[in-house]
Amino acid sequence: MRSLSLAVGSAGWSLYEARALLQLATAGVGKQVCVYPIATGEDQLSSIAPSQSLHHGSKLSSLSWSLLHQDVITLGDYDGGVTQLHIPTGHCIWQADDHDGARVWSVDHSPLDPTVMASAGEDGTVRLWQQHSDRPVAIIAPSTQAGLCSVAFCPASSNLLAFASADHNAYVYDLRAQEEPLFVLAGHQDPVSYVKFLASGEDLITASVDGSLAHWQLSSQIGSQDRPHSSSCTPQQPMQPSQPVPGSSSQHLQSIRSFVGHRNRRNFVGLAVEPTTDLIACGSEDSEVYLYHTAWADPMGHQPLYSDRPSQQHPMTSRAAEALSGCHEHQLLLFMSCA
Repeated sequence: MRSLSLAVGSAGWSLYEARALLQLATAGVGKQVCVYPIATGEDQLSSIAPSQSLHHGSKLSSLSWSLLHQDVITLGDYDGGVTQLHIPTGHCIWQADDHDGARVWSVDHSPLDPTVMASAGEDGTVRLWQQHSDRPVAIIAPSTQAGLCSVAFCPASSNLLAFASADHNAYVYDLRAQEEPLFVLAGHQDPVSYVKFLASGEDLITASVDGSLAHWQLSSQIGSQDRPHSSSCTPQQPMQPSQPVPGSSSQHLQSIRSFVGHRNRRNFVGLAVEPTTDLIACGSEDSEVYLYHTAWADPMGHQPLYSDRPSQQHPMTSRAAEALSGCHEHQLLLFMSCA
């Protein structure tokens, strides 16, 4: 089972792979969730219609497939709500409204503990939820109180959580010590719109409306006793900061590489990573999708999102996590890289 999520502007999509079936879900300001079944192993992706369209009471900003229950999707909305829907029946199976009415910009599920999920909101908080809990089990709020745009669990350690902030920084927290961030990822000149982990759990990619992506490496800063690949939540020896932020024990990191070539100065254009091959895809305000590799600062290539070039012209493979997506004139275009 694999899943991939991406927000594109005020819309979003989430891709879920189980056996030979892909399910693509989209949501946005139209207050609808649409689910598209996509058979893998086909040479071409033909035109598809949604197998299901579900109405929601609020504009939607984010979505993520549950890793615990198949056919369950988690939604974040403009009114501060976090909702789980059972797709086959359309029933709401869980709902919480705990962001004080502020927009929920991002939701994510822990790949190592699927009973745990997180929501990040314009109220400047990340809220952690246990499956079907009435109240958040933890609230993380950086001192800047700026809106939080994206949240991501580490795929290799259940102790690490990252999120992107409108204060131009991204943060990594150790969930065993939530009083202050473990790492502050500083260097972007404008709000950070997205954060994604690579498969190792020691590398992150951030996107910003300053027109750049950045690659951050935690491995040189993490002691061997806390290195990812352990999902234990048992307290261990504290990490030793190498560059403490004044007045705190947080480490202030610099990126090891910036990626430029796409255009992004106003909108949240989307970010996706293929964790095992270090490929990065993002949208652009010139209506193209750009593909980067962590080894090079310049794009490997880019694909225009012209409405007169329908998605069935683009080859598709079963590599779900290699999907590149963009929205153009209310049309969802899906690209699958050839393996």
